[in-house]
Amino acid sequence: PPDPAVLFNTAADQLRQHEAQYIDLACPLLNQVLGGGLLKGTVTEITGEAGSGKSQVCLHASAVCALRLEPVIYLQTEANFPLSRLLEIMRSRDPECDIDERLSNVFIKKIHNFAEFERVLDKDLEQLIQGRNISLVIIDSITAIFRGEKDIDESLERTEIIQRLGRKIKELSERHGSAVLVVNQVADAINFPGFTYGRETIPSLGLIWTNFIDSRLYLTKTDYLVSRTASSLLSGLPVDTRLRSLEVDFSSYLPEDFFNFIVTPDGINGIQITE
Repeated sequence: PPDPAVLFNTAADQLRQHEAQYIDLACPLLNQVLGGGLLKGTVTEITGEAGSGKSQVCLHASAVCALRLEPVIYLQTEANFPLSRLLEIMRSRDPECDIDERLSNVFIKKIHNFAEFERVLDKDLEQLIQGRNISLVIIDSITAIFRGEKDIDESLERTEIIQRLGRKIKELSERHGSAVLVVNQVADAINFPGFTYGRETIPSLGLIWTNFIDSRLYLTKTDYLVSRTASSLLSGLPVDTRLRSLEVDFSSYLPEDFFNFIVTPDGINGIQITE
């Protein structure tokens, strides 16, 4: 008779099958906070007030992946895609690169409403991810899809749509092993019954949306300026720049942590503060 052991998987087998794979974000301090980079097969939310650097992190991730010829999907819902900023990051990081070849690895789609977004999730993304072996999908932002949407008449319908889209994003990430980076805006924490981390704002879309993300990163634009003269590494900055922070609010696999960074021509750069 066959050995009964062959009918089972061992824990070691499962560990090998689920070996964690990360997307290197080319920022050592950020990679460290994230346990190695963006974990494939998970959904990571970036939230924070306007000007905190949410889109800058997304563009940085897009640029470093494209420079390595790793295809990226960028779903844009806010205004127009900031192509000039993406070009600045790429050229600052690798002035000698073939820019057309790198840009051909960034697939951009403008999304106008939730119905179009759902169609893209159901069909277009599936085909592109499979055909191009996409490891990173960026949604900037999920909030704009619902903002001022006249077709959503009741809060119950809104809740159902958030659940449906959230489930599809989560399943897409797990099915293809892609990292999904989602920007969420914030709202005032007026009469909010939950935990606010001592902040006056909370991420939009409510607690239901939280069920579909693996990690939440909260960005803050601090009151501190980083001087160009603070270090020789900063001498190339055109002006003094605002210090920003990123905190891991919660995660299914990361401890709570934070790091400080600045936005520079070549993307985001971690800042180690010492006494």
